Amino acid sequence: MIRKIIFIAVVIFAQGFAQRQKFRNEFEKPDLAQQFFYTEVHSVLRDSANLISFSYRIPYSRLVFIKDDDRYLASFRLALEITDTASNHVTRQIEEEKFYVNDFDETLNKNNYYQNVVSFNIKDGRYKILPFFTDLHTNVQIKLRDLFLDTNQLINGIFYSPIIVSREKTLCHNDSLFTLTNFDDSFPYSDSTNEILIPCSDTSVKKINVVIRNNSDTVYRADIFDHFQSDIQFKACSGNDVVLGESKDHILNNFIISDLPAFSEGEISIFVKADGGKVSKPFIKKVIWFDKPFSLRSPEAAIKLLKYIEPDSVINNLLRAKSDEYKEALYNYWKKYRPSARDTYNPLMKEYYSRIDFAARNFATISGKSGIETDRAKIYIQFGAPQKIERSSNQYGKVVETWIYSKPKREFVFIDNDGTGNFKLK
Repeated sequence: MIRKIIFIAVVIFAQGFAQRQKFRNEFEKPDLAQQFFYTEVHSVLRDSANLISFSYRIPYSRLVFIKDDDRYLASFRLALEITDTASNHVTRQIEEEKFYVNDFDETLNKNNYYQNVVSFNIKDGRYKILPFFTDLHTNVQIKLRDLFLDTNQLINGIFYSPIIVSREKTLCHNDSLFTLTNFDDSFPYSDSTNEILIPCSDTSVKKINVVIRNNSDTVYRADIFDHFQSDIQFKACSGNDVVLGESKDHILNNFIISDLPAFSEGEISIFVKADGGKVSKPFIKKVIWFDKPFSLRSPEAAIKLLKYIEPDSVINNLLRAKSDEYKEALYNYWKKYRPSARDTYNPLMKEYYSRIDFAARNFATISGKSGIETDRAKIYIQFGAPQKIERSSNQYGKVVETWIYSKPKREFVFIDNDGTGNFKLK
């Protein structure tokens, strides 16, 4: 009897693993957006040395929390080894952090982040930063990706590398401060709004001209007058944000670009020119859809997955495009659902494919049926998560699941007739 139970458990585990692997094979691809850690490196020249600020953001869902009384505790160590190009040791920075959350659900939320910054001084030169992360609850160490730093590339003439900040400021110790976006020095492709700060070491400059290209298109060109004078100092605020504190230690003119257009995924080139000066070499940034649904990563597959809301004729028409034009065809299809013609980010498209991801992960059966081919998936993808789910058994001992929607009022009843998790719509 024990052997039979073990055998059944192994079979169920193996089938579950196979379903997860199938999901990865179908949707998941290595991508910067799905990494463990997000980091940025900024530099400001201080006399004969560069003040380097290494800021980082880590999702709560990547940390191990343990219950401590009525709260949940996370604890980790971040070690930075800084070497020169010949791998000679230059300096080492070690930080240990711990923090609490009150609700267990917070620990699972991939949209909650712990953020902080580590600062150190180095001379001009080229360096490699080797970060090591250790969760102190498990003592598991993870080697994060190396960062290469050339201090001479962080300043372009009189301009420091532009800093991407959120338009909404953070209240930190009664001061309203700019908040670092803190996503690998990239623009997150989302419905959130950002601004750009361009620090200038020449405080006599009162106007700059900025040209921004998104991929191959010029999307912004303007003279910028709006600026404030202050040093730029990065600091953490309550573990939730990295903010730009202000001081009078090393005065810079910080120009603010607040009327940015909606960017498309890809590369951003920022050209800056002081009034009467030369155009700088371009500062290169990225626009990345960090929480892009896995099912949206293959344009051809994403077109086929429109089958839950469109007839075959619409899908076949989209697939008549050349394979390298599938992405454009797909995005053109979704254009009619954008909040406005100016926006490139489409929250409805994200919601649709996020539902498909959820169905693929949660509705797969132990008999091997794909989660997105089940009846529950079809209802979930069309109507979203129900407000209430009730489980019971019928007169034949079969599990019955009732999904209840309130706006508009709907009910769907599913029955697991064969006991494999393949709930059929009644």
